[in-house]
Formats: sequence, structure tokens, C-alpha cells
Amino acid sequence: MGYFTSHSFFDTYNKLDEMKSGEIMTLNELSIGESAIVSKIDADENMTRRLLDIGLTEETKVTSLYQSYMKDPTAYMIRGAVIALRNKDAKKIQVIRGHHEDVL
Repeated sequence: MGYFTSHSFFDTYNKLDEMKSGEIMTLNELSIGESAIVSKIDADENMTRRLLDIGLTEETKVTSLYQSYMKDPTAYMIRGAVIALRNKDAKKIQVIRGHHEDVL
């Protein structure tokens, strides 16, 4: 028996492929309590490095948690940590909203 079973890598890959049929939007468009999967980060080099440092990479699940009184910044759950991002930065993060609750 090989390292990959039909219930590990290939199942996850197929779920990610199915998820791509969801709605594409930017992170700042998520409603409070809504989750999505990061599909692309289109920020400058410094901001991309900061996002990668906090664990925000492609195929990461992100949940919108809270918004400040003025609606900027917004707090997101990223890999078990609550991170606040300004809307101008969240607009540069493309996410896929869809059937992905059981992916990651």
C-alpha cells in the first residue's frame, strides 16, 4: 500500500477542485460570520510578506468575525488566530465563497 490512500490527499484535492466553482470575491466583501478560502493575494511585496507571515496563504480558510464601529478594520479568524485587516488590504485578497466547510 502506498503513502497516499484514496481518503487523504486525493479527497482533499477533489474537494478543493469542487470548491473552485464557488463565488469569487474579495475578502472585504465577506459578511460577518461568513467563511471563504483564499484563492489569490494581489498585494505589494511587503504586504504579501506580512500576510504570509501570519499564515494567510492560498487555500487558507478565513472567517470574518467582527467589524469596528467605522467598519474598518475587520477582524478575521486565520488559522486559529484573530487578525485585524484594513479594508484597503482585504480588497487585495481574492477568496472563494462556497461549499468548503469540510475542506480544511
